[in-house]
Amino acid sequence: MEKGFAAAELYDCVPEPDTPSVLPPLIGHSAAFSRVRHDIACLAATDAPAVISGEPGTGKSLLARAVHAASSRASGPFVAVPCARLPETLLETELFGCVKGSVVGASSDRMGVLDVAHGGTVLLEDVEEMTPRTQGLLLRFLESGEVHRVGTFGAGTPSDVRILATTSARLDARVGEGLFREELRSCLGASEMSAPSLRDRHDDIPVLVDYFARVAVSGNDRRAISFTLEAHNALEAYSWPGNVRELRQVVERLVMSARAEVIGAEDLPVGIRPRRPAGSRAARERRRTVGEDLFMRLVQSGESFWSAVYPMFMQREITRTDVRDMVRRGLDAARGNYGTLVRLLNMPASDQRKFVAFLRRYGCELRSQK
Repeated sequence: MEKGFAAAELYDCVPEPDTPSVLPPLIGHSAAFSRVRHDIACLAATDAPAVISGEPGTGKSLLARAVHAASSRASGPFVAVPCARLPETLLETELFGCVKGSVVGASSDRMGVLDVAHGGTVLLEDVEEMTPRTQGLLLRFLESGEVHRVGTFGAGTPSDVRILATTSARLDARVGEGLFREELRSCLGASEMSAPSLRDRHDDIPVLVDYFARVAVSGNDRRAISFTLEAHNALEAYSWPGNVRELRQVVERLVMSARAEVIGAEDLPVGIRPRRPAGSRAARERRRTVGEDLFMRLVQSGESFWSAVYPMFMQREITRTDVRDMVRRGLDAARGNYGTLVRLLNMPASDQRKFVAFLRRYGCELRSQK
């Protein structure tokens, strides 16, 4: 890959799904996505640490890859580290490396990502999930440029790495709650951009739908699938709390289950279909179908309640009624057993008490269940 791609080159066309490409395509021509183009160019022009914020499912990691590809580091490594999925000790050794015997299972010296990615970029996904100790170690690296492996003392090893970070939280609020170090927030926030929600770029939905549909049929010996105008209008009108990720999953399911070459509004999930005016009763039914669709989304996609529904509720994108309806639909399928419901919502059995406590705290629990 050549260094220093012009940021606009990443957006000006929508490639065929089977076209070889170093990067997945970044698709969008809306005003909100035009600002994204500008922000990528700005971040690519500097080597400072940067934060990319936005709701879950907005493609923050993809934007980080675009920043790397458009920068002078494009020929160097790009390594993404999922902070939320790694426990503290493992995250530290993954980032900084370790010496033999310093941690359980370390039978030899090991290089960390910050060494391996010398000359490139390291992306810290969900940086807000870092523990205070790991935040301190990261801050030391950002200030000194030296990697201190776990189990070593004294001077570290110099490493030329740019740090990008993504977050779905407001880091300023985390600082105020004592959960994130203010010095680290200031250091990472030297440069910053925001990934717009799909609600703010609904003009991009038609081209995204078309692209995801073509991706779904490519390599499957299936004919191209199209959507009716009414279906497109319904997809554009929906709020997409799960953003682009949710849109992609919905389109893929529709295409793979389609019995005809044209998908109409009646084929869409019940929570996305156009509303039919029928007074207050219809409005109550609409709320119930949102909850039912949330349940079916979890069952069909394999996503966990904690990663898919919980953030939407906490950000007030869905209501208490929606969660209660989801629970009611799930309990019907689970024959009233919360243990079975927890498994249906793709949580470990050990999360049952935590899940019930959440429902009680926010008034979402249904009574008279096993």
